[in-house]
Amino acid sequence: MGVCKRAVLILVDVTRQMGPSYSLEYILIDEKMSWRDAQEYCRGRYDDLATISDEGDNDAIGTMETVRAFWIGLLDDVDSWEWALKKQNEKGKDDYRRWEEGEPDNAGGTQRCVTMTKDGLWTDVSCTLEMPFVCFDDAENPYKLLTTAMTWLNARKFCLENHVDLASVTSLTENKKVKELLSRVDQAWIGLHRDSWMWSNGSASSFRRWPEAQPNSTEDFQPCVQMQQGYWSSSPCETELNFLCQDLVPVAPPTSRRTVKMKMLTTSDLTDPAIRTQILQQVQ
Repeated sequence: MGVCKRAVLILVDVTRQMGPSYSLEYILIDEKMSWRDAQEYCRGRYDDLATISDEGDNDAIGTMETVRAFWIGLLDDVDSWEWALKKQNEKGKDDYRRWEEGEPDNAGGTQRCVTMTKDGLWTDVSCTLEMPFVCFDDAENPYKLLTTAMTWLNARKFCLENHVDLASVTSLTENKKVKELLSRVDQAWIGLHRDSWMWSNGSASSFRRWPEAQPNSTEDFQPCVQMQQGYWSSSPCETELNFLCQDLVPVAPPTSRRTVKMKMLTTSDLTDPAIRTQILQQVQ
């Protein structure tokens, strides 16, 4: 692999409380890679793929490359499933899944919550659908089916207020127990869900610069984000593009000189070298 050409933009000084000052640098790499390979490259040589936190940064970055598209660090991570109940008490395991064949498929790019069917299989669906749900209790019979149809968020709110949380299903045994409750309904919410767009470095920044009709998830799933002329668009992660890394570089603090002014009341001759030496010794 040859040496990559780089365009470096130093945007802001980032000052951490009780710590040194850092310069946030964005580095545009003039080599084409898939999003995952670009992420690995940036993490290996710098900090990560770029996070863009506000309009000013976005506009400044747009001046680095005015024609070509390049990857940034935003991703719709379809593998970021987690249990609602685990956020409360860290119980259970994360690796058990009972997906129906072909699931999860994130159809339409909006399916981030999970239901269990009466067959005991799981599907990902839009969190805004209304359906029955299963709550969890710390009791001998821990699972409770509620047949009132609610969205996933409202169902979870109900479970938190009246039980413990939406049900976590972390083993085949637990899956069978919940399945036994669903004979009266077609499907019901369980506690598995995922976040939507996430930054590669874990930043909580909610800034977005989507143009109209983006992100485009109505056809083929396009979970990775590219930037072109200051605007963002979703694209298949396998597409090979230039990419933008970021790095935090320590900045040496500026040197400073302290000046002390003193007013002295004395009858001594301050031009006398011996007197001046005594005064300096007292100051030191």
